[in-house]
Amino acid sequence: MNRPLILVLYDNPERAAHGRLYQQEAAATGFDVVTAVWRDVVPVSKGALVRRGWRIDADGDAASLSNERVEPRIVLHRMLMGDASGQLIERILDECPGSMSSYHPGWRWIGEKWILESCFRQSGVEVPRPRTYLVHKPGIPETLHRLGHARPLIFKPADASLCRGIALSSPADFDSVAEEVARSPWSRYVVQDLVEETLLYERRRFDLRIYAVVTSFRPLRFIVPREGLVRLAAHEFDPRTPADPPSVLTGSTYRKRLGLAVTNLTITDLLAYLTSCGLDTTGFWDGIESLLRSVFTAFARAGPLAAANDLARRFYLGGVDVLMVPREDSHSFLFLETNYVPNLVGRGPAVDLPILERGHRKWISHLLTLAGAPTGLMATS
Repeated sequence: MNRPLILVLYDNPERAAHGRLYQQEAAATGFDVVTAVWRDVVPVSKGALVRRGWRIDADGDAASLSNERVEPRIVLHRMLMGDASGQLIERILDECPGSMSSYHPGWRWIGEKWILESCFRQSGVEVPRPRTYLVHKPGIPETLHRLGHARPLIFKPADASLCRGIALSSPADFDSVAEEVARSPWSRYVVQDLVEETLLYERRRFDLRIYAVVTSFRPLRFIVPREGLVRLAAHEFDPRTPADPPSVLTGSTYRKRLGLAVTNLTITDLLAYLTSCGLDTTGFWDGIESLLRSVFTAFARAGPLAAANDLARRFYLGGVDVLMVPREDSHSFLFLETNYVPNLVGRGPAVDLPILERGHRKWISHLLTLAGAPTGLMATS
């Protein structure tokens, strides 16, 4: 019985090996799994030629392959796409009419902070998020002078990633921070009110990385696996210094870059902790799905995807970052940003394995259904 093939593309062999855990899960779920560096793949008639790559089995073992022709039903990209790699996937889709891909050029733009905020403003959809300002660099000290002397702010370069170029200011140091930002290499900033009142985990701030797969924007269809990542700030939060970066910023790359402790946990562990503290978390996942429905609806109504007519064979695998804030004896959520190539593993077995089993397994199984796998191949989760 034929198993549908998923072709997983990377930009170097190290990253291909790094993804072995979810490649193995895809094989165990029912896929024939082939992984390769995109430069080693060539479109051919009704398929693709993998000049060099690996076939992964359900035990995670990798068998090398060379000059093998494959007919992928799913093409999953695991790197930031450029013109050449994007064109490769487009050509594979042309050669394989029944295939689907996680790549679309519009995904890149809805992850760009300036375009994302513009999309929200134009869509007419209410997306709960921190109060946000779009500012060109030369005008930052003057434009934000009144706001910056009234409340803490966070400055995010519009087209940066991995926490590069982020700055935080408090009313006491706004002038010096604004001048520093004005000397930066980035031309535009998305500036937000720094939310001071958030829920804490053992006195530390955190945010949530939620994984979601959108299989259609019009009409909207998406799934949210009920597990995800909690990223903890390296230092305990002190309300007297609300703009202290190690007490606020949770990005793993940022923490590693500064040599700070990198501590993460699963959402299941977080909810158990918050429940033990007396917080009502019964509506957590319903609230997350409601927030993401607003976000994805805004994507469909405005911005790069609004006029796109080639989304039928695309799916969006996103990592959505969310802030959890208190509301009476419960909680609510604020959207922060989205990443169209989110890291899926790399936090250690204590976090990776539960997220794989309760989270990634669900969207992998969903892709298997979309690939048209016979019922007999479907693994139960």
